Amino acid sequence: FNGAGFQVAGQQYSTRSARLGGGGDALSFLVRFGIARKMWSVDAYELRTNASRALQPTFGTGLSLPPFQGTQDLGYVRAGFGNVDGGPWFQAIASTMQLAESSAKHDAVSAAQLRIIADTSDTTTKRRQFILAGGLARGALRVSATDRIRAFNGATYHTPSARFELANNTGLVSVFGERSFQTKTTRADAVARFSPLPYASIVGSFSTSMPDSVTSFSTSIPNSLASGGVPKFVAVRLEAGVRLGGPWIVGGFITRDTAVLTAPTVFDSAYQVRSIGRRNGFYAGLRGSLYKDINVDVIGTMWDSTGYYQPHYQARSEVNLTTNWLSRFPSGNFGIKIAGVSDYRTAVSFPVQDGVRRTSASNVLSALVEIRILRGVATYQVRNILGTGYQIVPDFFMPRAISLYGLRWEFWN
Repeated sequence: FNGAGFQVAGQQYSTRSARLGGGGDALSFLVRFGIARKMWSVDAYELRTNASRALQPTFGTGLSLPPFQGTQDLGYVRAGFGNVDGGPWFQAIASTMQLAESSAKHDAVSAAQLRIIADTSDTTTKRRQFILAGGLARGALRVSATDRIRAFNGATYHTPSARFELANNTGLVSVFGERSFQTKTTRADAVARFSPLPYASIVGSFSTSMPDSVTSFSTSIPNSLASGGVPKFVAVRLEAGVRLGGPWIVGGFITRDTAVLTAPTVFDSAYQVRSIGRRNGFYAGLRGSLYKDINVDVIGTMWDSTGYYQPHYQARSEVNLTTNWLSRFPSGNFGIKIAGVSDYRTAVSFPVQDGVRRTSASNVLSALVEIRILRGVATYQVRNILGTGYQIVPDFFMPRAISLYGLRWEFWN
């Protein structure tokens, strides 16, 4: 009957590296079904991924990444009432997420031989989440309130939030506030945009996070916050853009106040938490249509210094051809996208107890091809297409070429 929709998708990920290790694969399936009417809609969603990873040996003095086998499930049901674009509205979502591990077991002896942490039991963890949201939209005004309810480890936590927004063709003002009773932190964001002309825009944003108990710390003392507590956090961004025909030229400034950098201990427990002071950065980019169906998306950032877990320079560049080829398929039932991507970053320092470990600069090249026929899309992408042995994390070589391919469909009545 009218108003029903059905979506299915599947994706296969695989990589093998006999010399460097770390091969693995992941098969994912997605199903979504829903019904939408004028003043209400309901839908259900399920995503299941079965993933495996071979042993990733370290080429340094730390620990290796252990092999892994497990299944992850994410599902939700949602009901909505009203019109989010033109009146009062309300939505309710109930979701659940589960990870079930079935990896091979390793006692202390075999773990020592493989240079991994001993693991003698499977892990199954589950988390439930409920969202209640409502709001009102009248012309340029939008207001909304949300309560995010998380239930895990025998406890329930609420995260209420509210948003106020005024927007029209020449500008936008948006204010957001959130209170997390799990982390006992209050967060506030404000965004303002002014576009006096169709080819000029100025954007500014402010964000702060305020814990109930602000812990004093010293940026000169390593791990001064390892025992707990976080400082007040403030970040500001200013951006200006000018449109030259098709693409936009943008430039901006970022500043970040005191912060705590969490250690990526999933790779090695030797990595340290670090408390740091202010960081400033400048960025510039080119985004939009370059010529007809050829598009570009380039953004580069320069930080004022090379900090822990952060490169001095980083850039992402994408050039793509996106077209429905209407001269050949006027019905619009065909589409194709071909893209090339470059992810560049300079050396990065990872602090440990007795100093730092460093990665070299890297420039990972990738490619994507998507072909659409009616509502079915076949996709194929290759990451690190040159198979270069970069170390994004010290002592671990990233896999050679990684292939991802899949199909997705949408069905409507």
